[in-house]
Amino acid sequence: MRRNRSKQVAEIVRPRFKRRKVGLEFHKHYTRAEARTLLPQVKRWLNQMVALRKDLDSYDKRLAGMMARGGDLGGEVVHA
Repeated sequence: MRRNRSKQVAEIVRPRFKRRKVGLEFHKHYTRAEARTLLPQVKRWLNQMVALRKDLDSYDKRLAGMMARGGDLGGEVVHA
C-alpha cells in the first residue's frame, strides 16, 4: 500500500512544465475559464496532499522515536 501512496504523490505533484538549462518554461497557459474549471480538481489534489502529509508526519514521528531509542529501522519497520 505504501508504494501506491508514492505513486499517488507523484501523480499529484507531477510538474506541468519542462526543465531547461536556463530555467523553467511552462508549456501550457490556462485561460480564466480553464483555470476556474480546474479549481475543483486542484482542491482535491490539495486535500490529498494534506492527507498524505499527515501520514508522512505520523510515520516520521514513529521512526524518529525508534531512532532516539537506537532501534533498528530496516526491513518491515520502514516498509510497512
